[in-house]
Amino acid sequence: MKKVGVSRRKVQVGFKGFVSDRDERVLGWEYSPETLNFAVDGGVLTGKLGIDAARGFVKNMPEAYWNIPDLPDSSGIRRIFHFRRDLAADADRLVVQTIGGDFYEIDLFTASSAWSAIEGLHADEDAVAVNYKYDGKNILIVSAPDLAITVYDGATVTPVTNGLKFAALEVHGERVFGVYNGKRGSVWFSDNLDPTDWTVSADAGGYIAFGDDCGDAIGLVSFLGYLYIFRERGIYRLTAYGDQGEFMLKKLFTSTGCIYKDTIALCGDRIMFLDDEGVKSFDGYDVTDPGVQLPGDIVYRKYSVGAYSGGAYHLTFHINYSGKYDMEPLYYCSTLVRYRLAEKDVAVLAGWDIRHIAAVASMGCSGLFVASGSSTHKCKLGRLSESGKFYGTPSHKIYRSPASDLGYDGIKVVRELTFTLTGGEVTVSLDADGKRVYSRSFEPTGLPVTAFVGRSGRQLALTVTSDAALPSMTPPAVRVDLVR
Repeated sequence: MKKVGVSRRKVQVGFKGFVSDRDERVLGWEYSPETLNFAVDGGVLTGKLGIDAARGFVKNMPEAYWNIPDLPDSSGIRRIFHFRRDLAADADRLVVQTIGGDFYEIDLFTASSAWSAIEGLHADEDAVAVNYKYDGKNILIVSAPDLAITVYDGATVTPVTNGLKFAALEVHGERVFGVYNGKRGSVWFSDNLDPTDWTVSADAGGYIAFGDDCGDAIGLVSFLGYLYIFRERGIYRLTAYGDQGEFMLKKLFTSTGCIYKDTIALCGDRIMFLDDEGVKSFDGYDVTDPGVQLPGDIVYRKYSVGAYSGGAYHLTFHINYSGKYDMEPLYYCSTLVRYRLAEKDVAVLAGWDIRHIAAVASMGCSGLFVASGSSTHKCKLGRLSESGKFYGTPSHKIYRSPASDLGYDGIKVVRELTFTLTGGEVTVSLDADGKRVYSRSFEPTGLPVTAFVGRSGRQLALTVTSDAALPSMTPPAVRVDLVR
């Protein structure tokens, strides 16, 4: 009888994060080609990613909160804005645009505050808004492709005389700049110190026209003392101080694909955005690829939205999960990626319709607010959380290792795996050569657990799933026999 040689190896699965830009056949077990609704925190797999019903703020007490009520408009929430007001009086407000085109507001720091309609303000298309201090008052300037620029001072809605209809707005210096919906090949600006005067003259307002082939102007960001003008296929820098006669325009970047307007977000020391190639980072001079991993085949990128909150760039987009992972068909943005800039890691929230997101920070408090496309939650403002739930229901969580030969082409026998689990039940499964050969559920004990597996194959993959809210699992140590 021929003697079979066996050597034993200990493999650490490892939780080093999600990777999508490499063939999984070359990935080690420390990376995952597919992770949904799990997050990796300090090398531990956790459920700290979710969406809860939104909460209002308590001044300088980020852990305190009060519950924001449902919107009384049955059409649902379309857009979210932060109206900055008198900080000394904690008077900031949230403003939302509904699907039906109306606007509502609620005090951000007043417990048990209620939504109230903003009479006289209506837009059927996606609105944009900026804050400005004018004539001693904090005002919100609102416009849309079907709404001429309008001023709201917290009490009165005032349309700007002969106002233009803007698809993007930004405050830079003491002027308001806007992308005029009717002529998106140009950027318009108001008079200095007067956002209600858009008269075209040498000493008031005016516009900047583009003559190249970079497409429509789509976004504006005031950053590092300049105004950056994003167009469909490029970025320009405008030097714009008080005298418009001294404005200077410089082209900085040409994209090989389309830039998506609602994904453009100022993220501390850089601007992040999505184009046809993926997520890009812009430092005011150069555009680079930060290596943000995006799962699946993204469709309908024009509906994607980006926002910066808590040191992370958040990006929504749509992936069709219908018929996969027991997820219901979703119609808006089904996926949200959280990219933490300092850690350079990605967490993926999937399985919930998201229509809009907006970052809000004031008086020592902050949060990422979420408008849901779900028919049952469209009137309930949400907030990104670490609860591991969608509005109270634990999300379905998936972590899958790559299928790997572990650096050995022969047959491998998985003898046992050891890990520590707290917080909630998980199911650990082993696939060998594309077939499920082992699956077992584990209860959290907080102590190391060793499970005998006794299954073999050449290509091996581990999968961890959970329907608990906050499971926390250390990287499994796997004992493998190599058959020679």
